[in-house]
Amino acid sequence: MLPEEREKKVSELRAELTTIRTQVKSGGTVDNPARVRELRRAILAHEWIGLEITIKQSPDPKLNGLSGLVRDETRNTLVVETQGRTRRIAKPNTVFIAKLPTGETMTVEGSMLKHRPEDRIKKGLSRW
Repeated sequence: MLPEEREKKVSELRAELTTIRTQVKSGGTVDNPARVRELRRAILAHEWIGLEITIKQSPDPKLNGLSGLVRDETRNTLVVETQGRTRRIAKPNTVFIAKLPTGETMTVEGSMLKHRPEDRIKKGLSRW
């Protein structure tokens, strides 16, 4: 899949998820609750480099509240640029708040970002 196609697909998924969340907030019900889970997994499976994140909860209390841009990602860590320097943040046991390009925020447990980014895409969502 070309990068342009992938970005278009992610945008469509985010738009659908935003629509469903708007329905719920306005007092409506979700026709297919499993679809919300499927959309969240699809977004998680895509690229995180370049997203703005905030650390909501971490085993290291000094990292709580830290914000910055994701510059690199490995199997177990995110490299975040913050305040002019880079910090390597462990994914397990950490809760992130990611700001999506649409402006929407999403809370993600680091353990959901398991695997290297290229492996998450290769393995597909059915194996998560």
